[in-house]
Amino acid sequence: MPASATAPEPPSAASASTPPAPPSPDVQRVAPVRLPDVTVLRTAWHPKAERRSAKVRLTATDETLTVHEGDSVAGLVLQEITPSSVVFSANGVEVRRRVGESAGAR
Repeated sequence: MPASATAPEPPSAASASTPPAPPSPDVQRVAPVRLPDVTVLRTAWHPKAERRSAKVRLTATDETLTVHEGDSVAGLVLQEITPSSVVFSANGVEVRRRVGESAGAR
């Protein structure tokens, strides 16, 4: 009598699954950046960037300034003025402040 044949083993779950995803890119963790507290009081938007302006208040000194795109205020560079907000940047971080919003409002 011939030796009994054994049934082939089913493929394991690991070999039946899809190939592993490529490793995700390295995530760099950075320390939080403390930005000056600036409140946007109003914006004046115009289709021409050179005619846009914003009135901002520096909380630390209670100083009110009228600024334009490209200006620097308390270490923040004003990147863009929109009808309802201002985009500042500092140390590679962009921050959008809406009219009436300060850092404490977040």
